Amino acid sequence: MITKLSQNKKLLTVLDQAVFSGKNFFITIIVARLCSIEEFGKFSLVFMLLLFGLDTYRSFVVQAMMANYQKFEAQKYLTGNLILSGFIFFGLGWLFFIFMMLFGKQFQLQGDFAVIMTYFVTRMLADLGRSYFFTYSDPIKSLFCDVCCAVVIFGLFGYFFLNQTDQVLHYTQALQYLSVGYAIGFGLCLLIARPALSFNMEMIRTNLSFGLWLFFTGILRWFNGNYIVFVASSGLGNVVAGAIRAIGNLFGPINVLLQAIENYVPVRATNILEQDGAEAMFDYINAQIRLCFLLFLPIFLTLFFAAKKILYVVFGFEYIEYSTLIHYIVIAYMLGLVCRYYNIALRTLNYTKPIFYGYVITASISLSIAYFLVNEFGILGYGIGIILFKIIIICFLYLSIRKYLKTL
Repeated sequence: MITKLSQNKKLLTVLDQAVFSGKNFFITIIVARLCSIEEFGKFSLVFMLLLFGLDTYRSFVVQAMMANYQKFEAQKYLTGNLILSGFIFFGLGWLFFIFMMLFGKQFQLQGDFAVIMTYFVTRMLADLGRSYFFTYSDPIKSLFCDVCCAVVIFGLFGYFFLNQTDQVLHYTQALQYLSVGYAIGFGLCLLIARPALSFNMEMIRTNLSFGLWLFFTGILRWFNGNYIVFVASSGLGNVVAGAIRAIGNLFGPINVLLQAIENYVPVRATNILEQDGAEAMFDYINAQIRLCFLLFLPIFLTLFFAAKKILYVVFGFEYIEYSTLIHYIVIAYMLGLVCRYYNIALRTLNYTKPIFYGYVITASISLSIAYFLVNEFGILGYGIGIILFKIIIICFLYLSIRKYLKTL
């Protein structure tokens, strides 16, 4: 049975993502329970800053590797990605340092640059290690590393829980525990993968060229959903960020399969494109969209109609007043499925400019109306905004794909 499991790459990919996303799901619940709602709000703001850096990192490293893995030898490709990672971390570090200088006091994050940056680096490197094994068809190795990482992290949180008296977990302690777990997980990845001592410089040029438009797109995409959270937190307090993060965590079971999509579908779409052409690839993407809607519909309906009870049971009484926001986020997630697949289709075609242009439009709208939405509708302005942004970007990406296919 174990032998059969080790040979089923698709099942292993889903299983590993279940471990990884399940770990993140329970970590969010644990941190929310051990922290005060204010401290959890700070933790949530840091997580949203992580998303900015992670999107940038994936554009130049992870997504580029998945699209171009056939061009380079595996171990040399890993070495080149590690070198490229160092330069990316240096640039992101300066950007985050500037942010802390300007806004750290406002969001009560001042003085914690080193801890937060360590969390960023270890989390991104863990993503590289996992994605390397997915790309080169060794997901069982990623599963082993992720299980070890999860054991370490839960062990550290468990130690704190068993030894606490009346102490409330500080958000920086949570970041430290996570950093240790991610570092150990990535260390195991390196020991198993054994990166080469040399690399192909063409690999770095390929990754930079591939990720350029995705990098700018990632910045704009971040503004679509996260900028408005910082606007709301600035006006209504850090508890808003904590509430939004808590609600978003309820979609953890969905994120398991969504990340499995990112680990499996791009590689499969690339193979279909090379063998059968662009139209066949887009037919595959549309079939995957329909399949995902069927898989996720029961979860969407449960969250939509039982929002208040679920939020109370999972996170506690303090979060109930924000339960209405779940309805908006459910709709946004449904729209996000389509958006995710259209992104994959365009990346597979190596036609990423429309992704950038689409997010230019939505980011511009976000910057223009975020303060208005928050001032007029309070925290529900966040829900209205993310639905509006998803609808606009879906329409633009679909039209771009159809236009491109007609020119082939």
